Amino acid sequence: MSGYSLGHISEQLTERDYLLIADITRYRLATTRQLQRLHFDHRHSARSLRPAPARAT
Repeated sequence: MSGYSLGHISEQLTERDYLLIADITRYRLATTRQLQRLHFDHRHSARSLRPAPARAT
């Protein structure tokens, strides 16, 4: 991955994205359910937490 690609991606990350990355780095392994409990509103199902498909720009 080029520096440009990483820079472009990092500009699009939210605070929650950075917190997820930090926890994955700290714990080395986490299930979807564990990450949901840590970072997402508990009222939502796993299906509703999937990221929306990227839009063409």
